[in-house]
Amino acid sequence: MGLTMGAFVLPTLDVKYRYAGTNESEWAFSTGLATGLFFQPTGLLYQISLPNNFSYFPTDWLGITGTAHPVLSHYPEGTTFTGPNSYFQSGLGLRCGSTWGFTVEGGILAPLDDTTLPVSPTPSLGISKGF
Repeated sequence: MGLTMGAFVLPTLDVKYRYAGTNESEWAFSTGLATGLFFQPTGLLYQISLPNNFSYFPTDWLGITGTAHPVLSHYPEGTTFTGPNSYFQSGLGLRCGSTWGFTVEGGILAPLDDTTLPVSPTPSLGISKGF
C-alpha cells in the first residue's frame, strides 16, 4: 500500500500485490491499482492506473524502484480542459526503508490518444508500507 504526492498530484492511494520477492529479498515485482486526484490549471481530474512496479535493494535500507503503467483519466463536468483520456507513465526512483519507505521518483507521462501533446515530466514523493 502506498500514498504518493507529486508536484500536481493530490494524495494518490495505491494497493499492490507482490508476486515475486519478499520484504527481505533484494528483488521484488508487484502489480496493482492506484487512484487519485490530479491538479490541472483548469480543474481537477480523476485518474485510475494499473501500476507495475519493481524494486532492487542492494542494502536493507536503500532501493532502486521503477514503475510502468497505463493511466485512464476522467475530467469532471465543468472542467474546461478535455485532454486525452489514456496515458502511459513510467518512472525511476530511490527508496529509503524496506518495510516503511520514503520514495523520490521522476518519470514521464505520455498521452496515448492525442499524439500532438508533449510528454510531461512527473516528479513525486511517496511514503509506503510493505506487508
